[in-house]
Amino acid sequence: QGHSKVALSLIKANADVNQQKHDGVTPLHIASQNGFSEIVEALLEARAEVGLLSESGQSALTAAFHGGHRAVMSLLIKSMGGRIVPNTGSVVSKTGSANFFDELLSGSALVEYRLSQRLSSALCKSGFVDSRAALQSAVADVLQAILQNRRSDKSFVVGSYSEGWGNNLKTLDGRTDSESDIDVMSLIPGRLYHLRGICSADCSDAKEHVDYINGHVKIPGYASSPATPFHGSSLKPAVDQVDASRLCRYPPIAPLQPDRVIKSNIPQHLLESLRQELLASPCHVVHAASPGQDGEQLR
Repeated sequence: QGHSKVALSLIKANADVNQQKHDGVTPLHIASQNGFSEIVEALLEARAEVGLLSESGQSALTAAFHGGHRAVMSLLIKSMGGRIVPNTGSVVSKTGSANFFDELLSGSALVEYRLSQRLSSALCKSGFVDSRAALQSAVADVLQAILQNRRSDKSFVVGSYSEGWGNNLKTLDGRTDSESDIDVMSLIPGRLYHLRGICSADCSDAKEHVDYINGHVKIPGYASSPATPFHGSSLKPAVDQVDASRLCRYPPIAPLQPDRVIKSNIPQHLLESLRQELLASPCHVVHAASPGQDGEQLR
């Protein structure tokens, strides 16, 4: 109904911004159709899926267009990377017809836009949605806490399972397949490497300095075998046990470099979350090397 304060309160309370009605319509559809730009902006900031389609095949962008809400259209197009039209601030239809988008989108751009809508809709219907990814990531956090409480070594649940997107590639219903492994990383006690020219002044007296090149550190003498697999069953998913060594800090992360931040479409709150994560979580290297570099590098 356009009550911005109520909508913002619900979003802050972690309401599902992608909840669909029986006809597939989402809050973003409704806000876009009615021109509620403040609510649209808040929903987009909360990672509402722009590509979700209603049962009639309508996206939030088409809903905004049919309502004549140019400010909302501009917000939606910007959230998709700004690739839909060259000038989102002055969108004018030449004919006033329903083929407006065909006028704006031509050739490969039109094909890309339509394929993107279909892909996003298919993924969401299959279960690849933010809420399920967040749930899986939370399960991984709980599993990690249990492992750290019960094991003597420092164990971490890492990889695609902990990140929420890699549950399995066999089924898309959110269930963990027996062959969908969970990576459990254990830090080797007492082994700490320092990145030459990157680590802080506090590490100046450290003995084990290593060179960092393109995602790998040069450390000879280790076979390239990053994990010990434990096969799964109907009662327990597969697990990859990964032994790793600690680095004193993370190397430079590309999305956080000044030249990348200026051009980035990544929301500021996500960039800040990434910065905080780099301070809070341990960086580690595993026994894996580039092709032809076995025994000479760690990844």
